[in-house]
Amino acid sequence: MIQKIHFVMLMIGQNNMIGLKNFLLNKNSGITFSFFTPIYFLTLIFMAIILLLILINEKKIINCLKNNEKKFRIIIGTFLLFAYILRRGTFILFGFYNWRFHLDINFCSFVNILFIIYCFSGNKKLYTLCYYMVFIGPFFAIIFPSISSSIFNYSFLNFIIIHHFIFIFNYLFLQINDIDFSIKQIVKVNLFIMIFVIGTYIFNSIFGTSYNLFYSFISPKLLNIGIFNSILENKILSILSLLFLNYIGVLVAIFCLKWTIRKKELAM
Repeated sequence: MIQKIHFVMLMIGQNNMIGLKNFLLNKNSGITFSFFTPIYFLTLIFMAIILLLILINEKKIINCLKNNEKKFRIIIGTFLLFAYILRRGTFILFGFYNWRFHLDINFCSFVNILFIIYCFSGNKKLYTLCYYMVFIGPFFAIIFPSISSSIFNYSFLNFIIIHHFIFIFNYLFLQINDIDFSIKQIVKVNLFIMIFVIGTYIFNSIFGTSYNLFYSFISPKLLNIGIFNSILENKILSILSLLFLNYIGVLVAIFCLKWTIRKKELAM
């Protein structure tokens, strides 16, 4: 009897391990998340509800976060770091990691890394950079998601973390950090992003990789439209398109920043 129970428990454990492995390696099928699917709209509604709840209870939340600013940063940083290690560590553990495909040159993944560094360091200048980059990367990826994945795979959860969650975290950090708008900041951010884009282009040219940043901002469904394929095939147009998206993202970030500054002034 004891042997039978032990055998059943062993089988359950093995099945759970296989299920976990399939989840982490994105091998499950089922309900799909991609651009303009029902799950896509549900994620937007979820984020809108979270932001609305934050706005309704903003004073209480902000006061609480200001009094525990360092703890809040460490908790968020630990959460993002754990998610990052789980994502890359799993691929390394099971022998699926390939530097030609899995380097975090993807813009949003890079923003995630910078955000983690800020959370643990508390560097205000780094946060200013992160603030604008969230509006340039994750903001557009939320609207035009570039993945198509089952919601039963870790890739879906990871996408939500490094885009939707980081966007929400970014808004909360904006409320407890004093950022003043200046043209100098905008120039620095744009210069940094231009260096990043050109650096990625050079990396691709040297190592023969295909880390195309344009794919980070656009849904595969939109790539079926001829004009987007034409842009991708032309390297100059691809870079100019990225710079245009950068410009739009910065404008949205400036609007949000000025609105926040105005709220803080009225609250004094």
